[in-house]
Amino acid sequence: MNPYQNLPDSAFWKLAVANKSMFDIDNIWNPKSIILPKHNVVTFGSCFAQHIGNALIERDFAWMSTELPPPGLSKENCKKFNYNVFSCRTGNIYTASLLKQWVEWALNATPVPTEYWEQDSRFYDPFRPGIEPNGFASVEEMQSSREKTIKCFNKAITEADYFVFTLGLTESWFNKQHG
Repeated sequence: MNPYQNLPDSAFWKLAVANKSMFDIDNIWNPKSIILPKHNVVTFGSCFAQHIGNALIERDFAWMSTELPPPGLSKENCKKFNYNVFSCRTGNIYTASLLKQWVEWALNATPVPTEYWEQDSRFYDPFRPGIEPNGFASVEEMQSSREKTIKCFNKAITEADYFVFTLGLTESWFNKQHG
């Protein structure tokens, strides 16, 4: 006896797909739920999540953006300043550990670090280094922007019907001092 002997043909690639005409392939995937255009969907993660968000918009689905650009910002500058790239301005979230960090901040489960990077009298958020391509004018401006994004992330995770997260192919780093 083996764990596979009682599975249906749809559980096996050769029987369900390889030995069939493409017109005869069916019943290989039965979703537990179906995303409808009316469902609020948020997308975060790697660049692939951006493509999913764009595909939802193109198909008139309710892709949620919780951190809206300032009125009058051009489409080009929206992209440059990371508005409507993901459902809020988190930047790429490549790993499960970074996603966990954002969730903990959004739910006030852990304190938000005060860490920042400085270069040429400009300030950068180490958790979203590409959000402001020219950096922030001050640490306070950077921290205010981070706090706004955390509030918008909270709205995304508490109001969305579906949360799409795509992993990236990158390493994960941990700060020894802050865990």
